[in-house]
Order: sequence, then structure tokens, then C-alpha cells
Amino acid sequence: RTEGTNHKIKNSKRRAYGYRNLHRFRIRVFLECTGKTYHEQVS
Repeated sequence: RTEGTNHKIKNSKRRAYGYRNLHRFRIRVFLECTGKTYHEQVS
């Protein structure tokens, strides 16, 4: 499970080359790994 998550994050980093906003990248990683955004998890 951990290896799968790491693989998803690495693929996201490859596709996100040039993102200017780290916050949006973080939301994208949460969305791809969990199916939810960070704000939904906190609430």
C-alpha cells in the first residue's frame, strides 16, 4: 500500500512540473491518493 502511494506521488510530481502553487499541488496529491481533498479530511 505504501509503495503504491509513493508511486502515485512520484507520477504526480512528474506531471506537475511547472506548478507555481505548492498548495494546489498538495491538494492534487491528496485527491489522487485518497479520493478526497485536504479540506474535506480536516473537516
